[in-house]
Formats: sequence, C-alpha cells, structure tokens
Amino acid sequence: MVKIDEAFEAGEAPIKESARSGAGAPSEPPPPPSQGEILSSTEGYELRWSTRIPLVRNTLLIRQLSMALGGGFLFVLILGIILVPEDWILVITGMGPVLLSLFVAIMGLSFIVMFALERAMKGGIDAEFIINEKGIEYEAGESSKTLNRAGLLGAVLLRSPVVAGGSLISISRESQSIRWKDIKSVTTYKGQHSILIRGKELALPIGVFCTQDNFTTALDLIKKYAPGVKIVEKRSFQP
Repeated sequence: MVKIDEAFEAGEAPIKESARSGAGAPSEPPPPPSQGEILSSTEGYELRWSTRIPLVRNTLLIRQLSMALGGGFLFVLILGIILVPEDWILVITGMGPVLLSLFVAIMGLSFIVMFALERAMKGGIDAEFIINEKGIEYEAGESSKTLNRAGLLGAVLLRSPVVAGGSLISISRESQSIRWKDIKSVTTYKGQHSILIRGKELALPIGVFCTQDNFTTALDLIKKYAPGVKIVEKRSFQP
C-alpha cells in the first residue's frame, strides 16, 4: 500500500490548493467531487467526496438502522418503567413482546422501502464526507434528509412514538463530526469500502462510506492523523 505522503511526493495523488492556502487561492471552494480529491493546505491534507450510499446491500447501514430503531424502543420501555415504577415487571412483560413485534414489522417494512428507494434513486441516498487534520465530518444529502422527515411525518400520522423516536435519532445524526483525539477505534470493511468510527463518548458509531477509488486514501489519512488509534481491518462486514 502506498502511504499518503509518499504518494504526494511521487505525484501519484491529485493535489489541489485549498482556500486556506493563502494567495492565489479561489474565492470559493470547488464542489465536492464524486470520487474524492486530496486538497493540500498549510494545515495538512484534506479528502472531500460525495457518494451514494446503497441501502439494501449495505449491511453496515442496516446495522445502524436497527440500532437507531432499537434506541427508540428502549426509550419507550424505560419511559414506561419510569412512569409506572411499582409495576415495572408488568411493563416489561407486557410491552416487551409488543415492542419486539413492532421492531420486526418495521424492519421488514424498512427493507421494502429501502429497496424501492434504491431503485428510484439509482443507487442509494447521497452523502458527503470530509477527512482532514481536524477530524472526520459527515453531512447527509437532501434525499436522506427528506427520507428522515417523511418517516417522522408518517410516525406522527400513525401516532407511533417508537417510529418517531427512531426518526428523531436519524435526524439528529444528519450532520456529524468527530475529532481525532475523540476516536476510540476504527474498523474497516474493505469489501464494502466502508469504515466504522467509534468514539469515546458516542453512543452510536459513525459510518464512513468511501468509493472504490478513494477507500485506500481515506484509510491512509486516518492512519496519518490518528496513529495511536486501534484499527481493525476486515474484508467483509461481521456483526
């Protein structure tokens, strides 16, 4: 694997001047490329790219969805225990099976919806990622934001607090960033060109979805800026 600094010195990586580099820099940053470009500045290297995240075939995204929905179910269960502490056993035995059935039903419906969306959007939902000297940033695209708000609206119309909770969690994760010093561990999935970032204080990990062309560059940058972080490399997703 060619290291990031060596690639620059050999002229093998695309380099553009960032707006932070001073004189002669463009007044506005260029639009994010689909495959990703390396931007050089006085502060360091930056990789910025936009991509479409597959839905049905993306086991990492499905895991995050199940964790978000599970968080909503857990919130409802804990709320029930708090409201009726004297009958907490009855709350668990009564609400538990119902919540589990709803979880299975919602996940099944989600698969159907994701399949339809992936076909309609010609590959998946859009997202933008940035890796630079400060850390890693993620911004959901318009299609993802629209999907989250449609889910929240549907939950309100159906009067489902569980689905609403899951949608609110998804909305809260539309824009995320993490600094290098706050990263606990990194797991890469080469087969899906995905990187899972676990933070020291984050309840849910951040999924970084690369393209086939920039996966190696993204991983090299992570190793460069977070040399002390444990990185586990896997070829495919494993729970």
